[in-house]
Amino acid sequence: MATLLDTRLDPYDKCVYLYMKFRYQFFKSLGLEYNESNKTIAEAVSISKRKVVSSINKMADLGIVIRVVGDGMEPDTLTGKTNTYVVIDEYTYQQRDKEDILPF
Repeated sequence: MATLLDTRLDPYDKCVYLYMKFRYQFFKSLGLEYNESNKTIAEAVSISKRKVVSSINKMADLGIVIRVVGDGMEPDTLTGKTNTYVVIDEYTYQQRDKEDILPF
C-alpha cells in the first residue's frame, strides 16, 4: 500500500488513515457520507484529538483525504457532526489527478 509506505506520514498518521479508510468504506457500503468527529477518531485510535487534527491536515495536504468542512452547514441531525471526509483509495492515490477524483 503506497500510503503506508509514504515516509511523509508518521505511524500515528497511518493509524488514523487506516481507521478512516475502513470507516469510510463502511459508511459508503450503507450509502452514507463519512462524517465522524475528531474526538471519536481520537478515542478509536487511542491518540489525542490534537494529533488527529494534525494527521488529517497532513493527509489533506497530500491529497490522501478530502475534507469538506462544515463551513456554516447545519450539523448532521443523526450524528451532530459537520466534517465529511472522502478517503482516497490506494490505486487512485498512486494514479491520481486531483481533478479526476473529486466526488462532487
